[in-house]
Amino acid sequence: MPNTARNHGKSDIKTFIKAASSKQVSQLLEVLAIKDDASHERAVELVGDLMDITGDDPGNPLYRVIDVVADAIAHYESQIYTPEPTTPLSVLKFLMEQNDLKQKDMVDIFGTQSIVSEVLSGKREMNLSHVRKLAERFKVSPAVFV
Repeated sequence: MPNTARNHGKSDIKTFIKAASSKQVSQLLEVLAIKDDASHERAVELVGDLMDITGDDPGNPLYRVIDVVADAIAHYESQIYTPEPTTPLSVLKFLMEQNDLKQKDMVDIFGTQSIVSEVLSGKREMNLSHVRKLAERFKVSPAVFV
C-alpha cells in the first residue's frame, strides 16, 4: 500500500517545481547554499519575508519553504557559531546583569553579603538552598546552577 503522506509530499514538490521558473528554483537553491555572512543574512531576510506572507496559516505551502530555509540557516550557524561553555557562576552573573541586580540584591538568597561576594568571586560554590532560591527568583530550572 503506498504511503499517501509521502506521495502527497512528492506531489507538492513536483507541482512547485512545475509552477516555478528555473530562475526561481535556482534562486531558492542559492539561498539554501549558505556559505558566508552575506548569504546567511539573505536567508534570514527571506525567512522573515516568508513569515510576513504566510502569517499564522500553517496550511500555506510556503511554510515548508520556511522550514527548509530555517534548517539551512541552523546548519550554517551550527558550523560557524560555537556557544561558549557556561558555568553556574557565569549563568548567575548573566541573570543578575539582565535583571539589573547588584551584589546587595542577592543577600536574601545567600544570607550574607560576604557569602554573596565569595560566590560571585568563585571562592565558594552555591549550595542546594542557594540553587533552589535562585531558580525560583529567576524562574529557571535549578539545573542551570549545578
